[in-house]
Amino acid sequence: MKKSVAVLICALLLFGSVGCSQKNTEPKTDPSQESTNKTEAAAPGAPAEQKKNEVWKMCNGVSDTHPQSVTLQKFADEFSKATNGRITVEVYHNNSLGSEEELTEMARTNTLQAFFGNVTSGLPSFMPEFGVFALPYLFHSYEDAHKYLNESPKAKELWASLEKMTNLHFVGDSLNGSRALTTKDKVVKSPADLKGVMLRSMTAQVWQDVISALGATPVPIAYNELYVALQTGVVEGQDNGIANVYDAKFYEVQKYFYKTEHSYTLSGFFINSDAWKSLSADEQTKFTELFNKYCVDEYSVLMDDYYKEAEEVVQKAGMEIVGQDKLDMEAFYDSAAKMIDEKYMSNEKYKDIILDIRKYFGYK
Repeated sequence: MKKSVAVLICALLLFGSVGCSQKNTEPKTDPSQESTNKTEAAAPGAPAEQKKNEVWKMCNGVSDTHPQSVTLQKFADEFSKATNGRITVEVYHNNSLGSEEELTEMARTNTLQAFFGNVTSGLPSFMPEFGVFALPYLFHSYEDAHKYLNESPKAKELWASLEKMTNLHFVGDSLNGSRALTTKDKVVKSPADLKGVMLRSMTAQVWQDVISALGATPVPIAYNELYVALQTGVVEGQDNGIANVYDAKFYEVQKYFYKTEHSYTLSGFFINSDAWKSLSADEQTKFTELFNKYCVDEYSVLMDDYYKEAEEVVQKAGMEIVGQDKLDMEAFYDSAAKMIDEKYMSNEKYKDIILDIRKYFGYK
């Protein structure tokens, strides 16, 4: 009996030993393979994971019948098709999702994927040097402004800094018109004629300096209060493009429209950086191509027609349009250059951009 028990115990110990041995020698995942897989997933520059059936939101600040809205909708529809339905784009107009400041914050957090914002009024709160693009006669044409903002090394450097700071990727810009001077009674030929004349300005200092450069005294007034201010004589005039004069019916309370074209209303299109990076290289290329096709090229054609319509309406209403051939443009150029030299060339950031623009185009 004792011998049988001993044999049984030895057999059990031997079986346990074999079981433990088999457990310890089970194959494991190759550590080098595991490491490689993790490295590939986190490779720098790789696009973020693409999700199916995404809904993107885009917004602008004008009515749904405005040329910018018409072309933005076409762009959105075509891009949705280009992704084979992976992304559906919803477009909102007239700042229906919030003010420009609110849209900016929504886009930064990817709650809103893309929007149009004013380059010279919205961006300076993040990078003050963007205010320089509001300066009078900084560019000699919209074509120059567009070329510089989209192609120059200095502008690309600025956009990269802005993206790093705000998580907003600059796609491109479109023109919302050149700014022009209007008055109710005062007849103007040069800045000297505006001495002591009260003209509305936006609140930012750079815009007050623009009005000063035109020869007038700036009076900051909110845009939604401007019509009444012009009507009641709080200010004698203001500076907005023909589209605004037409749309807001300023021609009802102003007599003269002067084509000073002292600065440009540049509308930048921005997309959340994470949303941009979630696109494949082909999708990014298509996104940019479609934006340029509709929101730049076609938009420019539609706006030309819109400007003609606006001029016809305001003239029929009795507003007199004064061209540059009847203005002392050299006096306006000189007044603007003097203001810029006195107030902006002492700031190294502004000075750097101003000099770069002059050099880029060979301006004097």
